Amino acid sequence: MENKIPNIYKLEIVEVVRESLSLYKNNYKLLLKISLLSFLISVIRTVLLYARTIFVPSTSYFITLAIALPIGLLLLYFEMKLKVTMYISISNCYSGKFITFREAFVRAKERVYSFIGISIVFGLIILPIALIGSGIFLSIEARLLKYLILLIFAIPLIYLGIKYQFAPLATVMEEGNENYFTLSERLVQNNFWRIALLMIPMVAIGNLPNLFTSNLNPWVKSLSLLYQNTISLSSDLVYVFISPAIACIIVVLYLTLRKKAAYKQV
Repeated sequence: MENKIPNIYKLEIVEVVRESLSLYKNNYKLLLKISLLSFLISVIRTVLLYARTIFVPSTSYFITLAIALPIGLLLLYFEMKLKVTMYISISNCYSGKFITFREAFVRAKERVYSFIGISIVFGLIILPIALIGSGIFLSIEARLLKYLILLIFAIPLIYLGIKYQFAPLATVMEEGNENYFTLSERLVQNNFWRIALLMIPMVAIGNLPNLFTSNLNPWVKSLSLLYQNTISLSSDLVYVFISPAIACIIVVLYLTLRKKAAYKQV
């Protein structure tokens, strides 16, 4: 007899998306404020990079490193802190708790380092596969073989990406010490394909602006650096409105899976 998963454990994708969009709609002022601050960091980074190409000679590696490294790390810290702030805000709003930007930003200080650490580990898990796949892909000229290699390496990337995607978020959502990767694996279990059905199109849609504005686009590459940076910032501006929606879906999905896991343990 086939073992069926009870309905209480099944993930309803449409319901997750509906709740996420409703959450975004009802709290858009708070979420857009956080997103706009992230955009401001992108503007500062782009302006500094452009200024470096004009005012700092390409041979001044020491000057570039001495100035750019601490500034880059500081901007990265605040970027990650705003991401954690976004997750904390969404989690509280989803639970029906009122929270201000300032409160969420202060709370983020306690979580940001663990979030960065687990994000780095997550990146190191999938980065070797991505690098090897990219290297082989670029070294092959036959188009059919290129896409075959792309497919072969995309499968483990997608699998590991979905399996461990909640590990960084868990550092924000959970209290106490957890094995965040084991927790993520446990949450995804029994709902892998449903999560994939949601995440793959969401990631594809979320990356559409980059597809048209990236330096990989031949038209963009042919432009001057000033125009390239302007187009890049226009892409980041689009993300001001897209990223809160994606963050809402990820948090609601996580909390829904966490709730179902709690039911299962009872």
